[in-house]
Amino acid sequence: NAVSYPGVQLSWRRVISIAQNTPDPAAIDDKLEDEMYSSPTSRIQCMGRALQNMYTITSQDEGYIAFILTMVQELQYDCPVSMTFVKHIIDFSEIPSKETIRNTSIALLNNGVANCDNQKINQSIMWSMLARKFAGNLAEAMWQEEIATLLIQSLMDNSRSVKIFALLALESFALTGSIKKRILNHPLCIVTTLNQNLQECYSRLSESPAVASSPNLTLVSGLRRKYSGKRFYHGLIKRLKIRKTKKTNVVDPTTTTMACKIEPIDWSGLMQSQHCFQWSLNHVFNTPCLSPILLPKVYLNPRDCTSHCKLSENCLEIRNDTFYLESARATASVDSGVWYYEVLLLTNGVMQIGWGTKKCLFLQEEGCGVGDDPNGFAFDTYRSAVWAASEAIYPRSQRNSGQCKIGDVLGSLLDMDKGLCTFFINGQDLGLTIQFGHVVINFGERSWLYPPNTRHQPMCNSSNKIMDYAKQEQEEEHDWDGPLCTLCFSEPKDVILFPCHHDGFGRNCAKILEQW
Repeated sequence: NAVSYPGVQLSWRRVISIAQNTPDPAAIDDKLEDEMYSSPTSRIQCMGRALQNMYTITSQDEGYIAFILTMVQELQYDCPVSMTFVKHIIDFSEIPSKETIRNTSIALLNNGVANCDNQKINQSIMWSMLARKFAGNLAEAMWQEEIATLLIQSLMDNSRSVKIFALLALESFALTGSIKKRILNHPLCIVTTLNQNLQECYSRLSESPAVASSPNLTLVSGLRRKYSGKRFYHGLIKRLKIRKTKKTNVVDPTTTTMACKIEPIDWSGLMQSQHCFQWSLNHVFNTPCLSPILLPKVYLNPRDCTSHCKLSENCLEIRNDTFYLESARATASVDSGVWYYEVLLLTNGVMQIGWGTKKCLFLQEEGCGVGDDPNGFAFDTYRSAVWAASEAIYPRSQRNSGQCKIGDVLGSLLDMDKGLCTFFINGQDLGLTIQFGHVVINFGERSWLYPPNTRHQPMCNSSNKIMDYAKQEQEEEHDWDGPLCTLCFSEPKDVILFPCHHDGFGRNCAKILEQW
């Protein structure tokens, strides 16, 4: 009966249609719809009513379950708008009871024989959001051993996206310590499964693909040296302590005939999978520590980035699997001269890449990063626009040349002497200017894929080094939640919970928490 809860699907489609400024599926009269959307204020009011309707639905036990199951069918995981609003609704809905969250997870599991990859991915996304949001007692109420079986089996799926989102769900559940132990002790052995996936990724990446005529494939030849040769492959196998087997299903023999035709999306998928599996082994499902590697001259500072960034071991590859805007800065600064660096895009996600001062604010929950305050500017790969102080300053019009895509190389040339910055996509000058994201950074340690036609220095030659482990300075402390309870926002927050010492709650909400 939960699946047939009335109005869930239509209410969700209405939220998305208002957000994307498309025809309202709930509108009966087109003229009335035009009047409703005639001004930004009208759209904001319509969105407020649509979201309130969703909150009303999710406040009921059956409605909450129906909403989660509807998302398995309706969610467009590759659409940033859809992902943002489903996260928003889960965050701002009433906290469900243990019974409701348990029934929700059971319904997801019973609905789990998904008919297509999209439904498998959406199922993992729902578990991931709920497990991360309700880490602790509610996550334990949600947990079933069958969930681990389903998700670990998904790590061996043919679809790389299914693998990555299943791993993300397992990582979210592992935030609760008792569940992490159960995952590690599961008969399917997640560590072995991750190592097998790593072996496959490294084997495929070690095959050197030929260069095609497409400009987007030139990046493969530029970076293939990193992943070519038997020495590299066998060195990784030895370093990761992976046993090579004689099973033919580890590396499909048919892939050798397709190596010369590998496309950027396939190559990007291998890079993403390798990064995710390795990061999960190193930071979540821990294996014995690997020997430290020699870091390059300039790299992304692991102590000067927000909390959910997934950095590679050499700190030149970074990924964001959360629904917030995560940020990171390099370990070098410049104050004169002409400087250049490149970024290889491995996904189509929303990313802002540019330059900022040490005062640039990183506030992931508020969506504030480089280009969102006066202390920096950045190129938006999703909207092909340059942002500064939360305003698109180039191009001024909303119509642009389209989005950056997987395999594109974004270059940034900063001339401090002339006071200008130029951005390039695949070597093409975009003009004078001041998406889940995953990129590879090149500060000049490797050859440029698209060198600029002007005298410059690579960022790795900068002598102004920021302290390797210096946390970004904050001039003053800010209480962004204000003086009210962070749950109900209707009474002063004057209670501290023991023994965990969590604060920010009012007395009435603290009593409710105590009853759980």
